[in-house]
Amino acid sequence: MGDEIVNQVKRIVTSIRNSGSVINIAIVKATGRGVVLSADRSLFLENGGHKFKFPNGFHITESENHWANTRTMNDYIDKIIIPYVNKDDCALPLGQL
Repeated sequence: MGDEIVNQVKRIVTSIRNSGSVINIAIVKATGRGVVLSADRSLFLENGGHKFKFPNGFHITESENHWANTRTMNDYIDKIIIPYVNKDDCALPLGQL
C-alpha cells in the first residue's frame, strides 16, 4: 500500500502544480492525509489506528509553531529543491546547483 499512496500523492500534487497553484508542505501533507484516509481510515489514531508514518521518499518537516522558518526552508531547499533541479529530466535552464 505504501508505494500506491506515494504514487497517488505524487500524481495529485503534480496535477495541482501543473494547474498553476503553489505547492507547499501543508498542501503535500494534506494531500497525503486525504489519500491515506480514502484508502484506509483506520490507519489514523483518531480512527483507532496507530500513528501513521509517511512512506520512504516523503520529506516531512515542521517547526514548533508549524510556520516556515530558516531551518525548515534550508531543509526544504536541501532535500527537495536541489535534488529536483539536479534531476536529469528537469527542464529548467538554471544549470546544476
